[in-house]
Amino acid sequence: MIATTRTAKHRIFQCIDSGVLPESQLVVVAIDNSTFIVLLSSCIHEPFSLAAGGRFWK
Repeated sequence: MIATTRTAKHRIFQCIDSGVLPESQLVVVAIDNSTFIVLLSSCIHEPFSLAAGGRFWK
């Protein structure tokens, strides 16, 4: 799984073991291929995700 925290100022993605039970403060993408971490962490993904997706407000 690939996960990132909801509360972080910067979006950092990490691979986590599938045996870990994520809690509510994690956003999890269940993908078995770690090459997607490159796409999620890229400078191209950030403007796309801000334009197309939701935002986390503090």
